[in-house]
Amino acid sequence: MNDYAEQKSARHSKVTGDYGEYLVLYYLSREGFSVAHVDQIGLDIVGRNNATNELIGISVKTRSGKQPSFLVSKDLEKEKKNIEYASNIFGCKPYYAFVMDYIDERNNQKMIIYIVKAERVYSSQKSDTLGLSWSMSKKKMKEYRIDSSIIKIEINHEIINWF
Repeated sequence: MNDYAEQKSARHSKVTGDYGEYLVLYYLSREGFSVAHVDQIGLDIVGRNNATNELIGISVKTRSGKQPSFLVSKDLEKEKKNIEYASNIFGCKPYYAFVMDYIDERNNQKMIIYIVKAERVYSSQKSDTLGLSWSMSKKKMKEYRIDSSIIKIEINHEIINWF
């Protein structure tokens, strides 16, 4: 198999973003949500939890790399404005989904998805930063695992044979 970090295609960023959006759509649908992929600045997915009737709007952020990391946006206020504006249009509660495809310290390939209320994401921001980030440090990932306010999906995968 090719070296993970150095053999990505020129369109890998676009493909990665699309994949993350459809992966979140898939899991929401599988778990009973009615979902739609939307092309709206600030939101990628609108979904209704058919069990609770709650309507949510999700901005999906996807990364692919050797180590998990997330800098969502360099401009926190613009990011907040976009998701809040779009959520108001659709009458839904704003959420973020963070999708990360990475290789862990044991060289295992992993995909992790966190679905988090936007207010929870904002409350975790350091006061001295202007941007919006979601920490993927080992310490934070352990905290997320036990935080019941965060939806978590972890996928372990392996490429058995490749070109």
